[in-house]
Amino acid sequence: MTLVADAGDNSEWVSSILRASALAIIVFQIGYIVLDGGEYPQTLARTLPLHIASITLGLVAIMATLSPRAMRSWRAIALAICSSILAITAWIGVINSDGDVLVASILLSFLGSGALIPWSPRWQAAFNVSGALALLWYSMETADPNSRLAVAWIMLVSAALLSQLSTVHGARYRRNLAHQLAALAESHRLLRREMDLRAKTASALERDHEQLHASESMLLSAREELSRQVKALTASEGTFRKLFDANLDAVALTAPDGTYIDVNREFVRSSGYSREETIGHHFSELNQFVHPDEMIAFAYQLAKTSEVRNLEVAIRRKDGSEHPVLISAANLELQGQLCRLTISREISDLKMTQRELVAAREAALAASRAKSEFLSSMSHEIRTPMNAILGMADLLMETELGDEQRRYLSTVISNSNVLLELINSILDLARVESGRISLEAVEFDPKDATEKVLETLAIRAHEKDLELMVRFAPEIPELALGDPFRLGQILINLVGNAIKFTQHGQVLVSVAPDPDSTTAGGLKFTVTDTGIGIPADKLELLFHAFSQADSSTSRKYSGSGLGLAIVSRLVALMNGKVEVASKLGIGSAFSFTAQFGTATANTAPSGPREPVFGDVRILLVDDNSDSRSILSELLTAQGANVTQASSGTEALDALRSDGSRGSCFQILLLDSTMPEPGGFDIAKHLMSGAPGRPQIVMMLATNDLTGKLGRLRAIGVDHYIVKPVRRAELFAAVARACEGVHVEPRGDRFASPAIAPLSTSSAILDRPLQILMADDSHDNRALIRAYLKKTPYRLEEAEDGRQAIDKFIAGNFDLVLMDIQMPIVDGYEATTRIRRWERVNNRRRTPIVALTASALEEAVHRTKAAGCDAHVTKPVKKSTLLDAIRDAMEGNRLDDERADLANLKEETCRTE
Repeated sequence: MTLVADAGDNSEWVSSILRASALAIIVFQIGYIVLDGGEYPQTLARTLPLHIASITLGLVAIMATLSPRAMRSWRAIALAICSSILAITAWIGVINSDGDVLVASILLSFLGSGALIPWSPRWQAAFNVSGALALLWYSMETADPNSRLAVAWIMLVSAALLSQLSTVHGARYRRNLAHQLAALAESHRLLRREMDLRAKTASALERDHEQLHASESMLLSAREELSRQVKALTASEGTFRKLFDANLDAVALTAPDGTYIDVNREFVRSSGYSREETIGHHFSELNQFVHPDEMIAFAYQLAKTSEVRNLEVAIRRKDGSEHPVLISAANLELQGQLCRLTISREISDLKMTQRELVAAREAALAASRAKSEFLSSMSHEIRTPMNAILGMADLLMETELGDEQRRYLSTVISNSNVLLELINSILDLARVESGRISLEAVEFDPKDATEKVLETLAIRAHEKDLELMVRFAPEIPELALGDPFRLGQILINLVGNAIKFTQHGQVLVSVAPDPDSTTAGGLKFTVTDTGIGIPADKLELLFHAFSQADSSTSRKYSGSGLGLAIVSRLVALMNGKVEVASKLGIGSAFSFTAQFGTATANTAPSGPREPVFGDVRILLVDDNSDSRSILSELLTAQGANVTQASSGTEALDALRSDGSRGSCFQILLLDSTMPEPGGFDIAKHLMSGAPGRPQIVMMLATNDLTGKLGRLRAIGVDHYIVKPVRRAELFAAVARACEGVHVEPRGDRFASPAIAPLSTSSAILDRPLQILMADDSHDNRALIRAYLKKTPYRLEEAEDGRQAIDKFIAGNFDLVLMDIQMPIVDGYEATTRIRRWERVNNRRRTPIVALTASALEEAVHRTKAAGCDAHVTKPVKKSTLLDAIRDAMEGNRLDDERADLANLKEETCRTE
């Protein structure tokens, strides 16, 4: 019973009854408001909130019927809401001193709840009690006549009895109905079960019937399939036999004890034994294994792993001939019998090919060694006369010559340098292609390395009136880890080509981080020119050795075509790539990326620095927009206030306007190569004017630098920098101009002592040295004598390595200049013997400088391994030789001081 009642608690029927009751309450209260407004207008203000509260409770009741969770406790909610509404109605009756509405409300609630709401008599009794309490409170608070209250109580008791009786009969009726419904449901369940059992029985019968038919069909199909399998098996045996015999490898099937079960035709052909001589016989009877240890190894591996793969053994045929084979074997089960399948492949031809490959490799290595020796020999044979030619030409250039003679000699030197550059390019290409070139990993400044390349090529660019510039991105590190020499070699090739193929305009080098790099050290270099451009169909030939975009005999631009080939290979060694974009008649842009390591020092630009120039006002005058932009960025980053002018006229206007405002530029940064009025014209105009003019810093091109410096001195300008502008020189010149310091000229340029270049004489030591010179070339010895003629050094000569050893032992020399390739005893052996003699006789180590015509890295390593302190490659310039002598002597002096200090410490310890 309880279950049935609980099941009906949340039914739609209960919800609809409760919603209808709630709507009746709301309608009743609205009518009650209207009634109060007509009969008791004086108390409406007090009763209106109570009416609204009743309506609100009705709305709450409606909301509760919409919530399944609230409907689980609908009896308590209904009792609470109805009791509250009766209490509110009693309160309104007390205010109005009229209990008729209260009595009517109680009667309607009692009779309606008892007749309609499906709750138990206990809940109805509780509701009746709440109504009685409401009437009792009203009776106690009102002044209504007792006769009316008595009637009200009689009506309440009667309604309570009627509602309670109705609730009891309703509950009894619902229980009976629940019993009947439960019985009906049970009957329905039993009926459904009976029907399901009958359906299952019928389905089982039908299924058995179908299975019987299927079994009959399967028996027929099985008989047919068995017949097909018998035929297929017969055909399969024939197919297997054909495949077995058609196999190009020798196949044998043996029992576990080694008795042959079957062999194929290739086995019969390769071994020389027939099937009758093989099948049924033990493998040892054929005596096929030439080496017993190979047979033991084969049997051991097969027993251990149940298979053998490609074991090379020697097999003996029936005729006694021996042949190498690759033998494989595996254990398997056939028709319930354990068998062994062995496959052997003859490799006589393969072994022959292998021997030929080894011989070819040895020949290739020999050819490579011969090529290296040839390159080394050719380098020596070519560089040795080039050393004499260039050296003597440089010495001759230092003598008094006429203009025509000096022009002829300049042509000789220029073309000799071109020939030397071609030799170096061929050697570099050969080393890269042979894989014998390696990159250094040293810390260097990529900005400084790039600026040095531009400084080297500046004269060639300025002779053609080209603007040569470099722009660095702010993110470029101060230090990187890589090979600055090879980076410079790449840039020299690319910038040199850009200058060669550009007649008018500019060459701009840009350096920025590589946007596609996954590491922090990736940089991208771009060389952009305004030259002749390259046809699109020639771009793919650019990086091939000895190839040019224009290879005709009448081409305007000469060259070997090796530069870009070397560039592409060096960039590949740096884990980068080269790209080119070009438009014919407009110009080209060559770019390459390179991966550098991160230096151990702090390479990242530090945070905001203190401005160096502190709001110094600078007027920058240059007709090239890129040059102005680069210089302005550099100076602005140092705190300067830069104003740009694109011509001399614009600069003069800016100076006049500046003076009229009362402010003035402190520094005028002036390009000397502008169209008229040029830089010298403006400087002359300003220097001849009134005082208070800005300090002038002139930017000069490198061509005819001596003449331009003379003009500056005549005008009275003290400060200048040379294009392409280097950052350090720019900042130093501006700083000196800010201080108003007059710097005396030194050499061919004005420079502060901090950046003044060393003169050639500074490389000469101020004490006499006894030098031993070993070289088999009379011309080279004469050249070295001429180089040292005006020095305090005394030179002793030796024509070969043996003479050098004898003279070194007999004499007392401060330094040895050792040629490497000499007859009788070469420089390597001579150096080794000298070092051995020094150790045996406990002599101090004498500096030995190797002078060799070989530019290969192997030669450098061999000279160091032999005991040389330095390596100088021919052709040797005078300044290079003097620097090498000085560095070797100073390095040896430091070594001696360290050795003396160590000896002193050792003697002190012994004394103590």
